[in-house]
Amino acid sequence: MERQMRRAALGAATLMALLAAARAAPGAAGIVWERVEGIYGASVARLGGTDDGALLAGTGRGLYRSDDDGGSWTRSGFAGEQVDAMAVDGQTVYVGVSMGGRRAVRRSDDGGQTWEVTGLKLRPHALAVADGVVYAVYSVGNARLGVFRSADRGATWSETRLGAARAAGVAIMTDGVAAASMATVFRSADGEGDWAEIGDGLPDEGLVALAAIGRTLYVAAGSAGVYRLDAGSETWTRTSLEGVEVEWLRSTGAVLYAGVQGFGFHWQPVLVRSDDRGLTWTDIEIVAGVHASDALVVGSREYIGAHGGVFVSDDDGVAWRNVSRGMADVSMLALAASGDRVYAGGRSGVHVSGDRGRTWRRTDFYRSAPVLSAHERTVHVATWWRGLFRSDDGGNTWRAANDGVPMGGSAGDIHVASSSPREILRTKDQMYVAYYHGAFLRSADGEAWEPPSGPMRGDAPVFSFGDGPLSIGEHDGALYVNAHCYTARSFDGGLTWEELPSGPCLRGADFHTFDDHLFLAAETGVYRWSEAAREWLDASEGLPLQRENRPNDDARAFHGTRFASLGQSLYVGGQTHTGVFRLYKGADHWVSAGLDDLHARGLLAYDDALFAGTDEGLFRATADQSVGVEPRGKGATAWGRVKLAALRPDRPALLPNYPNPFSPETWTPFDLSESAHVTLRIYDARGRVVRTLDVRRLSPGRYRDRERAAHWDGRNAAGSPVASGVYVVEVVAGSYSARRKMVVQK
Repeated sequence: MERQMRRAALGAATLMALLAAARAAPGAAGIVWERVEGIYGASVARLGGTDDGALLAGTGRGLYRSDDDGGSWTRSGFAGEQVDAMAVDGQTVYVGVSMGGRRAVRRSDDGGQTWEVTGLKLRPHALAVADGVVYAVYSVGNARLGVFRSADRGATWSETRLGAARAAGVAIMTDGVAAASMATVFRSADGEGDWAEIGDGLPDEGLVALAAIGRTLYVAAGSAGVYRLDAGSETWTRTSLEGVEVEWLRSTGAVLYAGVQGFGFHWQPVLVRSDDRGLTWTDIEIVAGVHASDALVVGSREYIGAHGGVFVSDDDGVAWRNVSRGMADVSMLALAASGDRVYAGGRSGVHVSGDRGRTWRRTDFYRSAPVLSAHERTVHVATWWRGLFRSDDGGNTWRAANDGVPMGGSAGDIHVASSSPREILRTKDQMYVAYYHGAFLRSADGEAWEPPSGPMRGDAPVFSFGDGPLSIGEHDGALYVNAHCYTARSFDGGLTWEELPSGPCLRGADFHTFDDHLFLAAETGVYRWSEAAREWLDASEGLPLQRENRPNDDARAFHGTRFASLGQSLYVGGQTHTGVFRLYKGADHWVSAGLDDLHARGLLAYDDALFAGTDEGLFRATADQSVGVEPRGKGATAWGRVKLAALRPDRPALLPNYPNPFSPETWTPFDLSESAHVTLRIYDARGRVVRTLDVRRLSPGRYRDRERAAHWDGRNAAGSPVASGVYVVEVVAGSYSARRKMVVQK
């Protein structure tokens, strides 16, 4: 009790100090950001299902759990960590996760709600579990296959080393366990010893995955297809799946799934399924562009994990719908707007808003969308590897627009030019698209493309393979291009070119006109073109730069920067520095504009709002730009007034939960005045913690409705419903904490 009283007093003192600091703090130079709701999805690599009906989805940035058949998802752990492997046995879940150099296998005994670290500090290639025994395969030493076994729920592990090749997979049969390297397959009765190489007839190399149905084994052999080994047989036989490149293999119940791709440069990812143990295979079309990575069957429903999220079908794979609401691992790379519509493109497709960025929906474009352009109802997307796509109805339907786009070639020509798009520029009567691998194209109708003439250095084109345009822009009627240590401009639409003095070796990411000047965001900073001096002037003061004189070095100081201007301010964000920075008109010093812990890969100024695309979704800030400019450059610290009332509360607050009393679930609303990682703890009447809910890191805002408030399902850490009585909910957000009573009434 004394400890609780000290904690309450400390919480009250901390809150009072926060409020006093907020009142005393001067106006911030940045603006306040709020996460845009309605944009959802993730790159789902692993799927799993527990005995009580919960679904689990492992992504590149954590694990999600759904208790309503995929209707909604909540973060279940490992924020920022990649889920590499998963195995489920009843309510027990094992996952292999990694983040940087940290690797581990973790276990949950309550269906993925709470987690413990096991004794295996490795990154397994695959996991399998049955009857409480868990197996992991991992490449050890000189690419040798290692099989790890634990019979005590991961506390201790024994190891067997097999084969001089990297690990490919592990599978549990009804009469033993099998492990595959890239070259062969081994089998053991108990996984502890006496491993034997099994079967003849497999390719010598290229095995990628292993699966089992009963006593029958299946192995994916890359471009050689899928092979099968029946119980009692000594020879592997090839199934009818051939002529494709198999990337992964999964058995769920009596159904086999394989992720494959066709040969050639124009390959398209395909999902195939076999209901007759590999005798015949059927193509499954989810949505065009979706690349599946795992499959799961629960009852009569099929779930597919893919780079766009989780998809479900209730009719044997005929129709699919995306059920990824609540997944927030959406990396936004590009932004564009026209009319009332705003578009956001990322690694897994395009989202659109029809009401100026207030509400959003997913389009059926699921390919990577790193570059966008919008004009009226026409939208162009430049993708990685797939070229250009176009929509003439605001993002409802899409089609390829690659007439004249170089999609391949020999090593001496423009090779895989469409693999790395950099910019789409729309001028008065032309569209231009720039690709890093040598292609620079223009079009009068956005449909058929051709290269502009030049620029040239002697008899050789400047833009060749590996040395293409990094950015293109328009300023005062001239077309500007930038490549490796090269900048040029054309006043006749690309017919003739004038090379500009480069000064420092500039590798640019974006051109932008602001305050009648042309700015270039480059890897070594921001530069402004001076026509009088005929040089690029350094305009980087105040930016978080770590200067590098080697432009090809991996440690690029300001790589991937993007500009946007709103009113009397220029904003810049980037891939290798966190936060957005702001330059006031007439000033020469950049100041912070928020999002300090995020990479702003895309920026868009639209109406009175500024949008930023980040690895954690899309953020929006509304600013009033009507206030005049302070006369001194470096002294300009607060030119715009932010509409704080709509975006950020004055102070953090914990509000009464609803309903209260409740059974079985309740929602806890709260306000945040600063970005913070939010955690909820539920205490019983004796002060014991019965449940901890990791909400995740949130931006400033009001989290009050059921879509945003913290949800408790009335269960304890073991997944069992709590008894009737009085409970206490505590919210912890950074240095702020507060408590309220609530009643469970059954």
